Formats: sequence, structure tokens, C-alpha cells
Amino acid sequence: MTEKELRGLALFEDENKGKCALCHISQPGQDGSPPLFTDFTYDNLGVPKNPENPFYELPPKFNPDGEDFVDYGLGGILGLPEEMGKFKVMTLRNIAITPPYMHNGVFNTLHEVVDFYNTRDLGGWPPPEVPENVNQEELGDLGLTEAEVDTIVAFLETLTDGYVPPAHLIASSDIPTGFTLGQNYPNPFNPTTQFSLDLTVETPVSFVIYNVAGQKVKTLVDDYMDAGVHTMTWDGTNDRGGAVSSGIYFYRVVIEGNVVTKKMVLMK
Repeated sequence: MTEKELRGLALFEDENKGKCALCHISQPGQDGSPPLFTDFTYDNLGVPKNPENPFYELPPKFNPDGEDFVDYGLGGILGLPEEMGKFKVMTLRNIAITPPYMHNGVFNTLHEVVDFYNTRDLGGWPPPEVPENVNQEELGDLGLTEAEVDTIVAFLETLTDGYVPPAHLIASSDIPTGFTLGQNYPNPFNPTTQFSLDLTVETPVSFVIYNVAGQKVKTLVDDYMDAGVHTMTWDGTNDRGGAVSSGIYFYRVVIEGNVVTKKMVLMK
């Protein structure tokens, strides 16, 4: 992960500030299985109503309450006052590609969600759809700065299957001094482009090309490389030898835990 994403992970797991991992468990299971980022409990986060909820516009046959409808969640199913307004803590895996958010879709971006968790109790937000049983312990006034909210969002984006950090997230401070990865040339390109990699020492190198969906397209290097300047060429094919389509691609170099990713464009 980039430096920014790692800071976001630290805040995510901070039990005194971000508090996210208190419900969205980020540790592997007892059997070593990957974390699911949920504790499978139910909670009322104090989410406001969504005035654009299309359910409100359904005919009385389906929604006799119209805009006055209230979704009581688990409590509405069980008929238990202590469960009113509670919804299941969802997994955060692939959360960046599954908007809108909350049970009623009131938020469109992850930044809005984290900002709500951070400032719910400070004013400026509509009242909860269900005011009973609102969680007062793990959200509402977290004291996060705007920059810290951004870092948590950056970490959440890494939970997408096949994620590759976009080039704009990799700040200059993230670039290691042990090697230099040049921008491919030409860029845009058709049909081939070249990459320059300058190594200060002999080291194992992973050099992989991904598409915008984070899927691996081509492995150019997965081996030890000598110190010095190396030039590699990509001919716009995948690992099976088939030609790929026009579009944006990312190439990522991983050396001893250090990662640099850059963007390129194939135009046919």
C-alpha cells in the first residue's frame, strides 16, 4: 500500500479515533482466513432518511405511508423495540465499487460516509430516520481532520478485489530511493511502448501490467535483476499472447515491499 493508504489503515484500526475496526473486523479469522470486515452484528448508526428514495413514490398498494414511511430494519421484522432502526454491519470488501451507501442509499460516496461517522453529532446533518437505539459510542464525534478522512477512504479503496493504487495516490514521498521507474515512452502508444527501470542493487523484481479493473494483464518480470538500467517492452498483449483493447492501463513495480505504479494509454 502507499504511505497514505497505510495511514488510513492505522486510523481505521485506532480504537480511540477512527474506531472502524471495532465493528468492521480487519484481522484474519481464527482459521487464518482473510478478514471479512464485519462482525455480523446489527446497529443503528443514526442514518438520516433519503429524500430521493424511490420507494416513497410507489403506489399506496405497495407503500401506503408514502413519504412518511420509516424503515425500522431488524426491529421492523422482529417487532422488538430494542432492535428498531438496526441494520446488519456490512462487509467492507469491494465497498468502493458498491455505492450508494447505507441501508437507504442516502450517501453516494465513501467520503460522505466517513464524514458522517466523524461529525454526525456536531450538527449539520438531518435527524436520524429512527432516533431510538442510535449508536452513541463508536461514531458521531471522532475528531478526524479532513486529511485523515481522506486517508481512511484511500484505505477503503484498497479492499477492492485486484486493487492497484492509481498513479495520483502515489506521492513523491512514497517513491523509494533504491530504484527509479521512468514513465513509459511513447505514451499514448500503439502498438508497443518501452519502460526504463534503474536499479541500484541486484534484487528480485515484480513488473506487472493491470487494466483499470485491477485485473492482471501481463507479467513482464518476476525474477532477480542486476543493478543498472533495464529497458522492457510491452507489445499490447496479455499473458496468453492475445491482443488487448484500447484503454488505460497501469504498470506496477514491486521491489522488496516498495511499490510504484504509473498510468499509460493504449490507443488503436
